Amino acid sequence: MLAGACAVGYTLLQLRAATPAGSTAATPEFYSQVSLALPAAVTAAYLAFYSLGPRLMAGRPALSCKSAMLVYNGYQALFNACCVCVLLAEVRGNGLRVWANVLPHSWRDRPQYGRIAAVIWLHYNNKARAAHR
Repeated sequence: MLAGACAVGYTLLQLRAATPAGSTAATPEFYSQVSLALPAAVTAAYLAFYSLGPRLMAGRPALSCKSAMLVYNGYQALFNACCVCVLLAEVRGNGLRVWANVLPHSWRDRPQYGRIAAVIWLHYNNKARAAHR
């Protein structure tokens, strides 16, 4: 499944790169230059791992990562608490309410809202990166 998705994504990226601007079809040269070596190699590696992985790990004990999970969860709790404190301080410092604000249209041009945007971005980025690990 993963190898197929990688192969399709790689092919779509190649197709996008070969499509001239303003056109919906690739040039004829694209079809003669498409390399399937990378998708084929990824597919072969995935299938080898899929078939050999369980055999190689059959006699080994399960990995215990409880201490790493405790450290990670402690970090997440501390980081989230810091984000909430900074966000509340900035909201109150700028004279905004904590809930149901209506910001002016030009709020992006106001530097006093920069920390609020930075904290929201950091919090989002921290969660988005954690989900992909």
